[in-house]
Amino acid sequence: MGSKQITKYFNEDEFSCGCREGCTAPAISHKLVALLTAIRIDLGKPMRISSGLRCKRKNMAIAGAALRSKHLTGEAADVVAKSHAERFEILKLALKYGITGIGIYSRHIHLDIGHDEPIIWFEAEYPTSLRAELSQYIRLLPDSRPLLI
Repeated sequence: MGSKQITKYFNEDEFSCGCREGCTAPAISHKLVALLTAIRIDLGKPMRISSGLRCKRKNMAIAGAALRSKHLTGEAADVVAKSHAERFEILKLALKYGITGIGIYSRHIHLDIGHDEPIIWFEAEYPTSLRAELSQYIRLLPDSRPLLI
């Protein structure tokens, strides 16, 4: 039995927690999938989800995962981004479409919804020179919302 297609570009398996028995992961947010689809269309190439839904057990097994991760509520996805340029493109589109949580990592970009104000963070190991390069395109407005310049 195949995976159910959610949109033209994404199916349920891409967001699945991966647990077998007793998994308590919720359904993926339709709003998040709609925003990821819009980003995917503008990006013009496939986006691979490396982590979507998580149950508490799986989240606790991931080193550094937030205890209140948006993955636990179906409001987050990690998208594989192999290069700095690809992460930057996804970052610009995520801001364009109203993604409110953006984490920049060396192998992926974390995208989530559900924050009152947009927040952007870098993993501790992300190279300082690349942070500075991204930061020149993002400045915070007085109300802390990021703005691409």
